[in-house]
Amino acid sequence: MKKSSLIIWSLVMIALAALMVWVIVWLRADQAARSSAIVTTKLSLPVVTQPLPEQAVSSTTPLLVSGIAPGSWYFEASFPVMVVDWDGRIIGEGHAQAQGDWMVAGPVPFTATINFTKPEYGTRGAVILKNDNPSGDPAKSQSIEIPIFFK
Repeated sequence: MKKSSLIIWSLVMIALAALMVWVIVWLRADQAARSSAIVTTKLSLPVVTQPLPEQAVSSTTPLLVSGIAPGSWYFEASFPVMVVDWDGRIIGEGHAQAQGDWMVAGPVPFTATINFTKPEYGTRGAVILKNDNPSGDPAKSQSIEIPIFFK
């Protein structure tokens, strides 16, 4: 009797431990799926990974701009990028190109290479990214500005 009780008790404990492991794995997977869904659905502006805010950039080489942007920012797989001086004058411009399928609601990686002329005075400027807005509707226009320094 004691031996069979011990076996049953051991099997119950093993089953409970397996159930706990399954619940923990399921909860972590569910949390990861929710986090991914939040990033996918809540990204309304680009996230620029290069250049970083307040980064010093050289005017002797083209400026590489990269990051991720919502698919809605692209038209024909690109959107405009500008480099401006401290007074807001455009000193370089080009287009960010999608590095994947841009006809999606979620984030799409991009890169842009922008040639610019170093301003005659001042060391501050900015990189401006604008959503490509073929409708021309100002209500649909969006942009972000990343402050930079010129070397």
